Amino acid sequence: MSVTKDLVPPQAGEMQEIAEGILWGRVSMPYTLGHVNVYALADSDGWTLVDTGVPGESCKAEWRALLEGPLKGRSVRRLIGTHAHPDHMGLTGWLMRKTGAELWAPRAVAFGAVAMSRARWTERPPELEVFYRGLGYDAENLEKTLLGLDSGYGHLIGPLPIGFTALTEGAEISLGGRLWRVAFAQGHAADQLLLTSAEEDLMIAGDAILPENPAPLAIYPMEPLADPAAEFFAWAEAAAPRLPEGALVLPGHDLPFRDPRAGLRSIMERDRGRSEKLRAAMIARGPEAPGLRAVDAFEHLFRRKIGPKLYGLAASQAIAHLRHLEIRGEVARTTDSEGAWRFSPTPELLDKES
Repeated sequence: MSVTKDLVPPQAGEMQEIAEGILWGRVSMPYTLGHVNVYALADSDGWTLVDTGVPGESCKAEWRALLEGPLKGRSVRRLIGTHAHPDHMGLTGWLMRKTGAELWAPRAVAFGAVAMSRARWTERPPELEVFYRGLGYDAENLEKTLLGLDSGYGHLIGPLPIGFTALTEGAEISLGGRLWRVAFAQGHAADQLLLTSAEEDLMIAGDAILPENPAPLAIYPMEPLADPAAEFFAWAEAAAPRLPEGALVLPGHDLPFRDPRAGLRSIMERDRGRSEKLRAAMIARGPEAPGLRAVDAFEHLFRRKIGPKLYGLAASQAIAHLRHLEIRGEVARTTDSEGAWRFSPTPELLDKES
């Protein structure tokens, strides 16, 4: 994997040509990564935009600057959502209404974004507290998290108009003067969109393959017993040999890079390593130690101290790897008197290692 470190990222309100007929821009966001990459593909009938950023006035101001600056002179015809996370589709509805563009996305992506945008409630669902207690949240983090969800998820993705064009796996579409093959990636989110040019020199990858800060495998309250690690490994093992080694990858974050095959294998090694670290920690603790909670796993998974800003993300990743070990039959889950899920090694795992 070769990161194009000589590239200077575009400033807010600016775009630069990253490939013929494709502009690269960045929209700011108030999260750890600080930005999301957006792309504009030039067609004879106007622009196709890829991803949009989170709701908020500052992001809208940056989009206004883009529409009145580097994108001026062409209509925006299509918006493509790579996956249904707020930093990628949070402003999609606002931009659709502002420009008259239509949405193109995999069905799971469009339905997921619509469901999140409409998830508003006046009374907090009790399942939220059950989930975060299950992760072992302390009282302070539990209260803070639940207060942030009191009105629902709808503030994360703005309202989306009804109707979209479904992108289906294996299809070929024409955009920006190129023919692209449609594929889906799994793990970080459902049916993440991957577009590879017919010449295999370009790939639009969203968060499926990130060069410097690989997207997390995480579990959230809406699917508390998922196994995103298994979904990711199954997809990645099948996909890696088929990825074009020389393609320039246009990712959702960080800098464009070359060799998506090497990039994906690096992510596979990282996530396999995380599961193995937890597995080794379970064996070392033995059968008599208290079961490990998700929040107890931070020291085994991460190389840095987890502060308040990363607490929720770290816990959602920890539970993903613990659940993966549980589904593999290597750890067992119980619930303690405070509602926390505790994971302990199974006799089969200890016998295997003895």
